[in-house]
Amino acid sequence: VMYTVSVSGQTKYIWRFMEATDNGTTWTEITNHPAIDETIAVATVETSAAAPGLFYCLALRSNSWVKAYDTETNVWTDVATGFATGFGAGYGFGVDPSNPNTVFVSNGTGLRRYTNGAYSNVYTTHVDVENVAGSPLQPNIMWVAHHGGIDKLTMNGGTTNCESRSDGLGVAEIWSMSTSQNKPDYIALGLFHDGEIPTRTPYSNGWDPDWGLLGGGDGTMVIINPKDANNVYN
Repeated sequence: VMYTVSVSGQTKYIWRFMEATDNGTTWTEITNHPAIDETIAVATVETSAAAPGLFYCLALRSNSWVKAYDTETNVWTDVATGFATGFGAGYGFGVDPSNPNTVFVSNGTGLRRYTNGAYSNVYTTHVDVENVAGSPLQPNIMWVAHHGGIDKLTMNGGTTNCESRSDGLGVAEIWSMSTSQNKPDYIALGLFHDGEIPTRTPYSNGWDPDWGLLGGGDGTMVIINPKDANNVYN
């Protein structure tokens, strides 16, 4: 819960954590809180089926952290420190349902895996991680949503393998579109965070074009030369 308080005429936002032991009918503040930190913009809570007595909290700030709170002992334990959550507003964070010592957090434009406090970088098939979730049925499997679609993460000991599962998903955010004046089958799109993609697949019923890739980053504006469809600008 975020409290709004006034200190010397200035508005401050303070996060406090509540718990219920009666299926959410009544709520009380937990016994022990982390130190009050006005720089925390978002606090996100996750759990792991492998440790039902713990909840995990990500505090989003310039130097973010994840701590685990033991509901029996009221003790906080550092799980991940020294990272900067860049995307997801706190939701780029997940705990392995089968191993409570492993968490994943978005870091800048990438992803980190922390196990027993030590981290390794995870190279997803696209940057800008927005959400992380564990598989409730398959051990060592996590799922990641990023600006290029969805990845399946498979953990094998200390390594994490990433597999794109975005084929067939319409995940692009289109910022611009250009067509050729003399070759109507030539189309180019400028995509948010996904570069520019052209197609020259002839139009027909059930049109299913093949797309190329001109470049990465923000595609923003893309234009096909009106006199020469082979020239595309971005």
